[in-house]
Amino acid sequence: DIRSMDPSDLRKALSKSPAIVAHCRLVTREVGQCVLGLSNLDEIVPRLRSLGRMHGASGVRPGHYDVFFRCLVEALRDALGPDEWTEDTEEAWRTVHSSLMAVMKQPTNLALDA
Repeated sequence: DIRSMDPSDLRKALSKSPAIVAHCRLVTREVGQCVLGLSNLDEIVPRLRSLGRMHGASGVRPGHYDVFFRCLVEALRDALGPDEWTEDTEEAWRTVHSSLMAVMKQPTNLALDA
């Protein structure tokens, strides 16, 4: 069972899963597109609502987005290192996260109530 696995074993197992690797690539691309689209909210808000509905329909709960964000920040912090990952960088990502998730969580909550 995946819940009883040691985190290092879980990481190895997940990194070998073609489905997980493909999903990680998709998530990375979507996050990038959303960050790039922040200057055009009319374009990304419908996309975020659609993603929220899709994830809500597949059982994603609002709290899962917060777990995802913590993992994303940790990965970015590790990748960039202390010279590039500053308090300002982290604050910028927190602002982006709260803006994007405010939109995604709305339809997710609606999908869970349906």
